[in-house]
Amino acid sequence: MIDFLNLSENKSSCECLKLGYSMQLLPYQYDPYVFFTDGLGYISDIKIIDIYGNETNLPFEWLNDGYFSIKNIQFNDANIIILKITKDVFGDIKTLYSDPLLISSKNACKTTRINFKCLESDVMQSIQVPIYYVQDKRSTELENYYNIGNKTSISYATSNAKYKVYKSKFMSIDAINKLNDALILPFVYFNYKRVTLFEAIEIPDMQADERFGETIINVSEYKGIGNNDITPIFNLVAENNDNIITENNDNIILE
Repeated sequence: MIDFLNLSENKSSCECLKLGYSMQLLPYQYDPYVFFTDGLGYISDIKIIDIYGNETNLPFEWLNDGYFSIKNIQFNDANIIILKITKDVFGDIKTLYSDPLLISSKNACKTTRINFKCLESDVMQSIQVPIYYVQDKRSTELENYYNIGNKTSISYATSNAKYKVYKSKFMSIDAINKLNDALILPFVYFNYKRVTLFEAIEIPDMQADERFGETIINVSEYKGIGNNDITPIFNLVAENNDNIITENNDNIILE
């Protein structure tokens, strides 16, 4: 249970919109994004606040136990926005603000949908973050021994692991920490393919007031027992302006 929206009462829209973004949701996707709040009360209203202060209603579904989902978002803006969330906490109405994010199809190919949960019975959280695939690599460990007979040193591979390299755009250090927390969970999926974290994510050092940084994420294909992948609820092809956004079992790409 990780609050990637980082909801808080003491953030103004002006403060938030100066900080960059650490999540990018794609519009018109029927497979829902699922978020967790603090688990207290329930959400009664969600609005999008754009850089001009305009508010737009955002339909959502309350899933109980602190979770809610949004799908088929009818909003597409290349500028950063924040979410204004109204919660009823046992009769006390609270207004919460998210960290800045994008709801945009721009550079969709440089994002990755990540689904994760801790236990098989848990609600699967689903987010879209600005990290993208770079390349496949291999890690080979060698062991050496000396052959007395012919007086030569011989090396042989003791392990040969393949993994995928993803690179992040500038994200808040807090978001990178939360992403690390999500990726060490037992059930993690990149674009619906089950993966495991190959090595720990390097958290950038904070310099003075600098809160953002880039990182590299290495993951390998899940080799355990059971179903390795998940299937999107609905495969959608939606035309938006001159671009086609395609959501399929492998990747979310901008064609």
